[in-house]
Amino acid sequence: QTAESLAAAMGEIGIQAQVESVTTRVFADEVWLEGDFDIFIGAPPPMASLNAQLFGIYHSDGPWNATGFADPELDDLIDRQAVEMNRESRADLLREIQGRIMEHEQRFYPVEAADHWLMQPRVRGAYPDTGGASTDFLTKLWLSPG
Repeated sequence: QTAESLAAAMGEIGIQAQVESVTTRVFADEVWLEGDFDIFIGAPPPMASLNAQLFGIYHSDGPWNATGFADPELDDLIDRQAVEMNRESRADLLREIQGRIMEHEQRFYPVEAADHWLMQPRVRGAYPDTGGASTDFLTKLWLSPG
């Protein structure tokens, strides 16, 4: 439905778009692995962490780099953030990575739903970030006494 809606909107400004629905198997094989698309709207590949997403989709050698985009500077940033132990320094690197990805218009993930998180006051270090199905934030949780 999202693709049909986008195609209709494009038609209103004079751009002809054809929507082809495919099975999840074809989507994974032909779109994600072979890069056979002009524009696609669909689920991202299953990723267990932010690093899996960065190395899998955005790194030049990533198995899910469906566009074939290669940027040595982006690869270097991804490599560096993966081993950065300082939280603030890693956050700076991740912001640089985000800017570089946006600059090259590699991906667009519209917000389609919101998650609501409720926690007791004794839960500390809770900064949920589930982008790309990441669970990295869980390693920072702790409970204060009481």
